[in-house]
Amino acid sequence: MSMSTATFISLTGQKTYPQLFANADLKVLQRISNELEVSILGLFARDSAQILAHIFQLQSPGQTQKGLDFINQIAALEVKTDPPDVLKLVKMCLVSLLGELVAEMGYQHKTTIVSHSTFRPKHEAG
Repeated sequence: MSMSTATFISLTGQKTYPQLFANADLKVLQRISNELEVSILGLFARDSAQILAHIFQLQSPGQTQKGLDFINQIAALEVKTDPPDVLKLVKMCLVSLLGELVAEMGYQHKTTIVSHSTFRPKHEAG
């Protein structure tokens, strides 16, 4: 059983696009864009909530700004007349974005609770 490149990319995009946009990986995004025959901004639009949630959860403000600046640059390159800025893009997916952030924070909280309750030092056990 084989799978086409386009099908594989489409199936894995939700997990890979956040990293690619956060890292401003233009070359890889261009190759994906060409393979799927969709603009890079179109790739962003499909999974914008996941991409932005990932960018907003990066460890440093510099990393977050890099991702947001990259999205602004892509929008400016691909939309010649009145390109949307990041604020407009966030507003377009605000409810989904908040859902992604809350779900991730809940997952991180659950993971922390499990790790703290499961792995206690011997002197605390009992």
